Amino acid sequence: MNINYDPKEDAMYIRLSEMPYAESEEVRDGVIFDRDEAGKIAGIELLNVSKQIPELNTEEFKYEISGKAK
Repeated sequence: MNINYDPKEDAMYIRLSEMPYAESEEVRDGVIFDRDEAGKIAGIELLNVSKQIPELNTEEFKYEISGKAK
């Protein structure tokens, strides 16, 4: 699993599988599932993260995930 957060876009991508995705489905406003050929979720994209998960400290999150403060 790999998690990336882009503070400029306020978007997060959670890659669950190394399989390439075949299709994307917006399951609710700002939440997109990327599915592989078998239909399994290979990744999740969250848009407007700070609004969708207000209790998430994005500064702390960036540090913990990347290993360095930005």
